[in-house]
Amino acid sequence: MKNQRRPKPVNYTSTKKTYDNNSHSPALANLEWYDKDESILWQQVFGRVRHIKGVQITRRYERFMYQQAYNSRFGPSAMTSLFTPGQRNQTYGAMSISANVIKSCVDTASSRIAKEKPRAFVLPRKGDYKLKRRAKQLTKVLDGTMASSGLYANGEEVFRDGGIYGDGYHYIHMVDGKIKCDVAKCDEVVIDEVDGMYNDPQEVHYTHPEPRRKLLKLYPEKTKEIEEARAAWRGEMSFLGQADLVEVIYSWRKPSAEGSGDGRRTVCVCTATLESEEYTKDFLPIVTWQWTTPTYGPYGDGIAKELFGAQKTITDILRGIVKSIRMFAVPRIWVSKMANVAQQTIGNEIGINEYAGEKPIFDTPPAAPPDIYQFVQWIIDWCYKQIGLSQMSSQSEKPSGLNSGVAMRTYQDVETQRFSIVGQRWERHYMKCARIMLDLLRDYHGNKANKAGKVTVHGKGFIESIDWADANLDDDECDLVIYPTNILPETPEGRLQAVQEYVQSGFMDRETAISQLNIPILHDWESRETASSDNIERALSSIIDDGVYVKPD
Repeated sequence: MKNQRRPKPVNYTSTKKTYDNNSHSPALANLEWYDKDESILWQQVFGRVRHIKGVQITRRYERFMYQQAYNSRFGPSAMTSLFTPGQRNQTYGAMSISANVIKSCVDTASSRIAKEKPRAFVLPRKGDYKLKRRAKQLTKVLDGTMASSGLYANGEEVFRDGGIYGDGYHYIHMVDGKIKCDVAKCDEVVIDEVDGMYNDPQEVHYTHPEPRRKLLKLYPEKTKEIEEARAAWRGEMSFLGQADLVEVIYSWRKPSAEGSGDGRRTVCVCTATLESEEYTKDFLPIVTWQWTTPTYGPYGDGIAKELFGAQKTITDILRGIVKSIRMFAVPRIWVSKMANVAQQTIGNEIGINEYAGEKPIFDTPPAAPPDIYQFVQWIIDWCYKQIGLSQMSSQSEKPSGLNSGVAMRTYQDVETQRFSIVGQRWERHYMKCARIMLDLLRDYHGNKANKAGKVTVHGKGFIESIDWADANLDDDECDLVIYPTNILPETPEGRLQAVQEYVQSGFMDRETAISQLNIPILHDWESRETASSDNIERALSSIIDDGVYVKPD
């Protein structure tokens, strides 16, 4: 059978160009991916994501340059992905930055702001005992959930991404009845700029490589499609095909109006649709943190963008100075021809050389005039001032003469005021995360299939199990507020400091203070101090609300 043709191999990664009746381009055909049938939904999702990435190729390259600047590298690369293996980038580490102001400013700002752990408080709208007790229990649930989910642990990385790229992302989702808060890398979050022109996009896509075995366990009925997708990596991320990973796109679209039914949540690989269901929430589970909010569009600006030009100027000047040092600023000896000094007699050994005439001149020319060094220092100082920092604070130094506690607090407050708006934006980011977590908890415990009704959280000094029915409050019964730090400190050193302050102010007796030295648990002491008033409120609520008389002890 010489004329028989071999079958053409299937390419699962090619964009299928399908046209709607009212559309004349592949981009518009994928625009309404959420209305498509599940059999072709994965094609529409991948086509939509690739179109958005193709349009935003310039922004992706800018992010790569900002990442290089933070990692102390300036140089070309054959890749446009933020993840670049060293063996694929021949210039890896070849063009390093010696004075990295961008990294110093990002790390200093992170240490000043991201160290705070904003706490969510549930405040009841009425002052009766039952609502106050449930609000207190719900606050405990949020405390434990925000800590155990990884929200605080990943906060520093998300803040750093915002400083470098302009955007950092938290991905909040439920896994086996527990809330998880993961870091979503900025090049894995895909948002259409037109859809998000007011920084409130209707849809978001999250492209993330998942282990093949994990997908096979979650979707055993899609084994064939997952195995085929395993080797279907393409483009700048094709090297991931060497690992046991599969490209997965998680997509969410908010409903255009209440009850419209056009909201959608999907999980797709490049060969099949793994999940597809209606999405009814008015929020997206990808929470964005931005160092500077954009005037238009869904993407913010970071510290790296603000200082990129200045950093490149510093690097170019320092490289010129280093080159000048190697070429010109080397020791030279000037000897008169009339002195009759033999060149071989000049060396590093101790000896006596006789000659007649003028004494040889030992000279080392300067590499650059003093104005160059002053200009470099001025640019570095300007970079710190542009962000609102001082070079001393980045080096953990204090100005000379500031020795008293009042002077130090005043000096720190001046820099803190510069970051007050950024700090408030950081707190609002945690507020959004807390609201999403609360909504996920209500959905999970409101499901009839999950009637255990117990929430295990890290309590104040111990682990406790809280009945969800005793903690749940509707939105019309409470308000959620956020504070930058906890009222009572959680670290041992902070608790011991609080114990000393309570003793000095007369709030705590000496015996209680001594008992707190080994394992300071201030919340137990607080509960004992307020036990009488709490008991009175409980009795009054029982009489007024339930009509049950409680006899005094």
